[in-house]
Amino acid sequence: MKTLEKIFPLGSILIAVLLSFSSCKKDELKFEESSSNRRWILSDFEKYESLMEERGNFKKGTYFDILNITRNGNKLKVNVEGGCNTAAYKIYWDGKLNFNKPLIVNLIIAYESEMLIKCEKPLTKHSIDVDLYTILGKEYEPNMAVLISNSTKVADKLIDRKGVVTVKN
Repeated sequence: MKTLEKIFPLGSILIAVLLSFSSCKKDELKFEESSSNRRWILSDFEKYESLMEERGNFKKGTYFDILNITRNGNKLKVNVEGGCNTAAYKIYWDGKLNFNKPLIVNLIIAYESEMLIKCEKPLTKHSIDVDLYTILGKEYEPNMAVLISNSTKVADKLIDRKGVVTVKN
């Protein structure tokens, strides 16, 4: 009987550990499935790093400028100029939180059109809405700042929680 008493507490601990691992996976899947900005925002460290490295030598693709960024709570509106199709803009997150004061999230914008079409108006303006809570889920902090980089040139902009934009080159 004493052997069963010793095994049972170990068994319940094992079950609790297994359930905690499975709940983490459920949260990750739920976060991915619930992303309303899924076509625009991707958490991909390797792609983020690749875009950051290539932007100083950008030679092919569609060149664009980040005109301005506004913020209302967890919502960002990024206005860009260039390209024909708003849906071709993708935003990549490096998947990290930079624990400075303030907390900083790094995003990079890329124009990724599968069709090589010539725009009638190559300097078309587009507006991209970004929901930080959708990207970060429970990691979202209202006081965090967001560093947004341009994949076509070294031109970064940092927007703080109050909506103040600083150019970082």
